[in-house]
Amino acid sequence: MRFKGWKNIFSFNYIQQVKSKAFKGGTAVLCILFALIIAAINLLPVLLSGDFGDNGNQDEENAGLKALYIYNGTDFPIFDFAPFTEKNIECFELSEEDFESKCEEITSGDKAEAVLMISPDKNEENQINSITLTVFRPENEELFSKGAAEDLVSECRGLFKDSMLMSLGVDKNDLALAQLDFNTDVRIFNGEDISPFKEAMKIAVPMVFSVLLFSFIISYAQIIAQSIAMEKTSRVIELLITSVRPLAIITGKILAMLLVAITQIAIIGAVSGITLAVTAPFGIMSMGGSGMMGDAISAAGESASNADFIDIGQEITEALPGLFNPGSVIAILITMLLGFLFYALLAGLVGAGISRSEDLASAIQPLMMVAMAGFFLSYMSAAFNYDGDGNIIMTLSRYIPISSPFALPGAIAMGEMSAAETLISVSFLALLTGLMVLLVSKVYENIILYSGNPLKLGQIIKMAREK
Repeated sequence: MRFKGWKNIFSFNYIQQVKSKAFKGGTAVLCILFALIIAAINLLPVLLSGDFGDNGNQDEENAGLKALYIYNGTDFPIFDFAPFTEKNIECFELSEEDFESKCEEITSGDKAEAVLMISPDKNEENQINSITLTVFRPENEELFSKGAAEDLVSECRGLFKDSMLMSLGVDKNDLALAQLDFNTDVRIFNGEDISPFKEAMKIAVPMVFSVLLFSFIISYAQIIAQSIAMEKTSRVIELLITSVRPLAIITGKILAMLLVAITQIAIIGAVSGITLAVTAPFGIMSMGGSGMMGDAISAAGESASNADFIDIGQEITEALPGLFNPGSVIAILITMLLGFLFYALLAGLVGAGISRSEDLASAIQPLMMVAMAGFFLSYMSAAFNYDGDGNIIMTLSRYIPISSPFALPGAIAMGEMSAAETLISVSFLALLTGLMVLLVSKVYENIILYSGNPLKLGQIIKMAREK
């Protein structure tokens, strides 16, 4: 009988909240923010790598070039002009005497022509350290653009490198072998090979989880405290308790706010999923290390054969194994639910323990300090996790009930908590939440009718003991 009427309170508060401007506006802003973040993560790498172009684009860009003049300042033979003549680009060797005048002519001229200068870089002992290839293009961007010139010099670099190797006795059939890159790596034998992506995720994921969960839990806890305080100070509560028991009021409000939070998360998740589905065909998430993304990455390097392709989907799966495990997902949801209930119940006591609306700001400060302590315990331990191996503060934050709602979901998502460790942590949180439920059930009916100075938590606990 003490909970009779909670369903009416629940439905009324839920409908009022989801119809409010604050809920609609806040949800819209969060949906837009998450959609932009997901779209940026998926599309930006491909868009940015597009600046480098690929071989197909290179041919298209160079198609406007009519003539290429080459001044070779080295003792190595010039490369074969065939790749350019096939594209109807005339090639001419240029002497040192004619180089400067030809550059000035092309710079201020109205023809789609360019000059390539190949010059050696020597040290004090007159030994060649490197070779520089420079393209001089027309000042008029429409004749031959900067991007096209960069593609041209990149193509010439490969041709001249082949020419140098053949002049040094490398067989034409062995050119690809002679230009192989040598990769280096440092590992622990039979140890886990952690990629830079995973190392970054070990720091970023706990921080993101703690910030998002803290924002949601504390925002809704404050709404609960303000709602109860307003009803009490405006004496609406006196009308309500004539037909509904006080314990039913707080139960209905908390469950309504929980469903409002779930509704908001579901809407944001749906929008994020739609954004991912729409952008996936054009971004990195569905292409991994092949197709467009493979071309984009390879174009950024020296050649497609030397590019290191990254399968984004596989990286995410390996970095966040808990999100693809039903048991881990259930543990994350239970942790979030218990954390919400704990802080919501505490907020309900705060709101019921004041007699004037002006006292709410000062009365809610202890609750905020407890929540902030738990948040910073989880957030800062993740922020200072430079080596990705965790620390004692991070471990404690996953077991202390005031911080585990913020720290535990991220740890479970990354697969850093075993089943036994997760059970122990969730049990601690469930125990504290259960104690809070007992406290509320014992004292709430007396507190809601209390009039006087704001009650402190110690006074509330004393009232529960006396009862």
